[in-house]
Amino acid sequence: FAGRSWVDVAQVTADELVYILDASTRIKAALKGRTPDAYKLGRGLDLFAALLFFEPSTRTRFSFEIAAQRLGLQTVGFAGTEATSVKKGESLLDTVDMFDAYDMDALILRHPLDGAAKAVTENLKRPDGPPLCCFNGGDGKNEHPTQGLLDAYTILEKKGGFEGLKVVIIGDILHSRVARSNIWALTKLGAQVT
Repeated sequence: FAGRSWVDVAQVTADELVYILDASTRIKAALKGRTPDAYKLGRGLDLFAALLFFEPSTRTRFSFEIAAQRLGLQTVGFAGTEATSVKKGESLLDTVDMFDAYDMDALILRHPLDGAAKAVTENLKRPDGPPLCCFNGGDGKNEHPTQGLLDAYTILEKKGGFEGLKVVIIGDILHSRVARSNIWALTKLGAQVT
């Protein structure tokens, strides 16, 4: 996964989802056992993650920030645009370019517009050095792939697998980015989703 962005579940294969779920199980056990050598993947490296939250968030923002720090990344960024140049008309891509110029290793984006994360990845052009990886923390009503992954992980813990499971998603599915990610992930993992 080095150098790859995570903007939607559609781009990830079932085998890759299983790999991530397995790694999550190992990392969770290491966290519970308080063995940092097993979960601090970025130990000894100078890694930075920019958390760019263009809309309000509590759980997603702090889960990303805590995860990044536990994995060994330092974090910078903002939660809400009130104190940023976005208020003066700076575009999403201009903001991302500025953080890219500071050689961030990862960019975690929460944005109110559908497809914002994909637009960012399509416009990231780093001719030299490692690519800036973008993680979608929810964009408009498009997707919220990391929440979908967390839901899949919870189902795995509670049910032990996905084959033969029948999952019903109820609510405002048209406007739910989480439901969209859940449908992709659970279907790829072998569940029947209605």
